[in-house]
Amino acid sequence: MSGPKHLAVRLFPGAAAGGQGCNVYNGPPGDPARPQAHLGTVNQEGSSVEGLAAVDQEGDWMKLEQPDGSELGWIEASPAVVVPLAFPAFYRFSASLPENTELRVRHGAAEDAPLMGTLKAGALVYGLSLQGPWLRIALFGDGTGDFTEAFMMTSVQSRATLIPVVPSLYMFAPDLPNGCSLRVRSNPHGEAPEIATLTNEYLLQIVDADTSGDVAWLRVILPNA
Repeated sequence: MSGPKHLAVRLFPGAAAGGQGCNVYNGPPGDPARPQAHLGTVNQEGSSVEGLAAVDQEGDWMKLEQPDGSELGWIEASPAVVVPLAFPAFYRFSASLPENTELRVRHGAAEDAPLMGTLKAGALVYGLSLQGPWLRIALFGDGTGDFTEAFMMTSVQSRATLIPVVPSLYMFAPDLPNGCSLRVRSNPHGEAPEIATLTNEYLLQIVDADTSGDVAWLRVILPNA
């Protein structure tokens, strides 16, 4: 098997809570079978917490594990609180935004930088790095692998707009023969260019799915990405 089983993150509790730490809960809200309960507060000193792993995600809530693998609990994620330790990393629109939201894409990391266009809710954003509240992103075009750099704000007026994605993990069906491989294509079409093959020794990190057609396609993170 290959590839990480989680999203390694750094936690900045002071950034979101005025230096009062980050609240940790037993789960995200909205589950009648398990009322949300406050478990405590992480790092009231407000400095960053290293070595954490985001292992699950529901909406804007992330389940975190500590460096020893023990469960820390669930936090409400935001760009000011949870930062991936390594890039590239995928981001998506915050679940708190209306379904018809469009976010601006700019040529530079400034509100007066020229506007390139917008991305609609549901778009998966390929983040290259963070520059303060700005996410430097890659816009891919025709499936050749070439991209254009652009910038999007991760929050507006203290409201999160983009949230890191915790990949889901899939394994090959156990009844497939050893050495079986699957083709990886540049976009969800059977005639799209083939860019890699993966054998069943790998866990697949899934960040998005397209089930709108006759064939379901999964967007994966390649092991060496």
